[in-house]
Amino acid sequence: MDRLNDEKKLLKNWLDGDERAFEMILDHYGSYVLNFLYRLSGNKETAEELSQEVFIRLIKAARDLKGESSLGTWLYRVSYNIFIDKARAAEPRQEEIDERVMAIGSGSPPAEKEIEKKELNRLMMKSISKLPKEQAAAIYLFYFEEADLKEISRVLKASEGKVKTLLFRGREKLREIMVPSLQQE
Repeated sequence: MDRLNDEKKLLKNWLDGDERAFEMILDHYGSYVLNFLYRLSGNKETAEELSQEVFIRLIKAARDLKGESSLGTWLYRVSYNIFIDKARAAEPRQEEIDERVMAIGSGSPPAEKEIEKKELNRLMMKSISKLPKEQAAAIYLFYFEEADLKEISRVLKASEGKVKTLLFRGREKLREIMVPSLQQE
């Protein structure tokens, strides 16, 4: 049984009244949605608030889901749309990014190297939050969630060609943002 069929079965069970099925959906996708929104917004509280909205929309739309794409893709697309709606409604502001960073590599390098990695990752996350929203979403999904072009195109409702362009331009813009910062250190 593939992932799409497993998701359909899980959704059907939930819609048939199995509350554990919804808990399984939340357990599996909750952190993905929260991390995606956090990387886009750069703010933990905003990400938590928007994440709740995503799952409220899932509750409201569950019966209408046709299963044309995976539940994960649907949740990312809804997350992105909710984020964009909020960003349009809010005044632009730059939030400080939380110090938590994703683990890089394996093993435990000396403390100095670990600090350098954390600082570089912090700078990268801060830089990603400065990108135009579509570029930031494409970069995050591709590099941090390891989504393929097809899935990213579904999330962003864009052609695969546009996703390639977003990734290219996003990388170029990241280079423009990060290189001067790295040279200052």
